[in-house]
Amino acid sequence: AFGPDSPALSIILVGLAALSVAVGSVLVLAQTDMKRLLAYSSIAHVGYAVMGLTAGTDAGASATMTYAFFYVFMTLGAFGVVIGLGARGATLDGYQGLASQRPGVAGVMLLFLLALTGIPLTSGFVAKFVVISSAVGAGYVALAVLAVVCSVVSAFVYMRIAVLMYMREPELPTPARFPVALSVAIAIAAIVTLVGGVLPRLITDWAVAP
Repeated sequence: AFGPDSPALSIILVGLAALSVAVGSVLVLAQTDMKRLLAYSSIAHVGYAVMGLTAGTDAGASATMTYAFFYVFMTLGAFGVVIGLGARGATLDGYQGLASQRPGVAGVMLLFLLALTGIPLTSGFVAKFVVISSAVGAGYVALAVLAVVCSVVSAFVYMRIAVLMYMREPELPTPARFPVALSVAIAIAAIVTLVGGVLPRLITDWAVAP
């Protein structure tokens, strides 16, 4: 299906990846509800993951699996923080001054936001690098450029939350401490997100099939 005599599947996947990345990145700009923001951003992330498949190679498939694996942890970690904050975590305004009230919670949330943006030393950077490199290697340079541009757009969204946490004064009472089980789950997600960015081979060598 991916052969030179039958490029239809690659063309379809390129179109789906481009549409998902662009639409997801635009729709997320207007969101103020955190769960909806993360949900709309997942549309873009699916597009990034599909980029690896456009090459129609084993390396491209591994790139997609790498992206999917790391994305699971960074997004579940972010959702874990949102859930742990309860009603306060439901909207963007609830994150104002969180760093001064719960510095540990703000720190792991910042890590997940950086990973979702694709900042170096996080698993999100590694994930985006491998899928974009796969698209470039397959000759889809325009798709790769679109992915980079949309990453810049998404950075505005995610960093807006960071600004609220670290550069605004709190307007709400200090949130309660997270349950132990939730804290452990978030910690595991944070470790994978960080180790995946610094020493990705420790994880991908056994977690992602060649």
